[in-house]
Amino acid sequence: MDIDCRVQPTGNALTDACLDGNSEALSLYDYDTRDDRFAVRRASDVDGLYDETQRPLLVEALRAYAGEIGTLETAEPLLQKLAQPGCLTVVTGQQAGLFTGPSYTVYKAISTVSLAKRLERVLSRPVVPVFWIAAEDHDFDEAASAYYVTRHGNLGRAVIKDRPALRTPVGQHVISDRDLDRLIQELSADLPDGLYREDVIEAVSRAYRETGNMADGFAALLGIWLQGTPMLYVNPLRPDLRALMRPAFSSVLEQPERFVQAAREGAQQVRAKGYTPQVEFHDKHTLLYLIHGQTRSALDLSDQPQTLVVRDSNESLSRSSLQSRLQERPQDFSGGVLYRPVTQDVLLPVLAYVGGAAEVAYHGMMGPIFHAAGRKVPPLYLRMRALHLPSGVARTLEAFGVGLDQVSDPTLLQDWLRREVNPPLAERVASLQQAVAALIDESADYFLQLDPLLQKSLDKTKRSLSHSVGKLEGKALSALGRKHRETVEAHTKLTAWLYPNHHEQERLLSPLSMIAKYGTDWVAELAEFAWTSENLVMLKW
Repeated sequence: MDIDCRVQPTGNALTDACLDGNSEALSLYDYDTRDDRFAVRRASDVDGLYDETQRPLLVEALRAYAGEIGTLETAEPLLQKLAQPGCLTVVTGQQAGLFTGPSYTVYKAISTVSLAKRLERVLSRPVVPVFWIAAEDHDFDEAASAYYVTRHGNLGRAVIKDRPALRTPVGQHVISDRDLDRLIQELSADLPDGLYREDVIEAVSRAYRETGNMADGFAALLGIWLQGTPMLYVNPLRPDLRALMRPAFSSVLEQPERFVQAAREGAQQVRAKGYTPQVEFHDKHTLLYLIHGQTRSALDLSDQPQTLVVRDSNESLSRSSLQSRLQERPQDFSGGVLYRPVTQDVLLPVLAYVGGAAEVAYHGMMGPIFHAAGRKVPPLYLRMRALHLPSGVARTLEAFGVGLDQVSDPTLLQDWLRREVNPPLAERVASLQQAVAALIDESADYFLQLDPLLQKSLDKTKRSLSHSVGKLEGKALSALGRKHRETVEAHTKLTAWLYPNHHEQERLLSPLSMIAKYGTDWVAELAEFAWTSENLVMLKW
């Protein structure tokens, strides 16, 4: 495997401005991470805020969870380090998508492990990597499928068919044995041939059969694939961890109006700098959700004093009753996307957070929210971005003379097919269009001397014939596609790997196909390139 690093913009205006050192963009954040001097200041801030009395309880809860998801052996050295007073964490997170979701989930984890090691050397104090499973999210459609390249070079999609009740946290959903059997059978039939194909199927089966829900299956599978780069996993739905987050939820229940206003101010600050807020929010949302039964519902401000409203049911609840409920059942409370980072900061001694471009951007509107909680926005690092280039795909690019930047061109296949005939189809079609237009123009004088009003009919006839020639070209392309099936299949394979469903590879393809073909040794090797000066890493097989 060859690894090539390069610079490439993320496409997110605010994040790219931060990467370029734009002072206006950077002013939205509490720390500038362009060099490592921030780490000393941040470590001092964490020392002054983190409740060391909860550290033993945190370690105990994470140890229990590691045992449940099968990662205890690799987690134990990290747990022993975390148990030391003053140990810090580097955190990342992702929704509990099926089979770990898009491949950037792995790149987030790799980046976090690598950064923890780097900052540990900078500070000369223990730092451990932590993966926060966003198990509370209730966008099931986003998490319920996993894309992969099949053995035939097509884009395959594994989809959970059994659906939970509306607004159920994704992490709570249990994939039925029937649904899991079907998914594994599909993977067994469709995954590309490779030395590690059976290992992937066995890992998927073990991870999801030996755990109780999507969050735990996600963590177990990621733990198997990241054995060479171990980290700790947090499932925030666990009651033992929820109990340690009580202070974060209590702060909002005490002064919900303050946090609603903080969210508004954060969005206004981003707009004032010339950027678009990354997260839209309800104008009365307190940033908290209430989980009752299987349903996660927003808690909103009410017109009645000392009362909040459950948005889905319109039920009014007094703030005092919610505080009592928080003490008895902290697992009933959940932070929204704009408050989750604060709950992380309360639960963990967060030295830095590793996120994607959108996450870095939405943290830019969170300053007022953190400040309302008496905290600072943690230092933000952009995760590694990566592109796998299988050898067969590379040969196809070379054979057709195509660059990586051309794969997303929607006319690429048509251009290939047009080159399959001589003279080229486009040349013959253009010639026919010109001939048709010339024929109409040559006869124009004859018809116009009969009646000048026939000009409109002549123009209409020219347009109609031109349209017919265009339809003829389309049918000719279809015929070429049938005749040159290998060209069509090459294009299908190329786009399935590099631009699946018009998305960047890392944003849609799960790791299934890559690991089936190449195993997981590349994961640890890739970690060495997580913090180069470039921000895109290409793996050439």
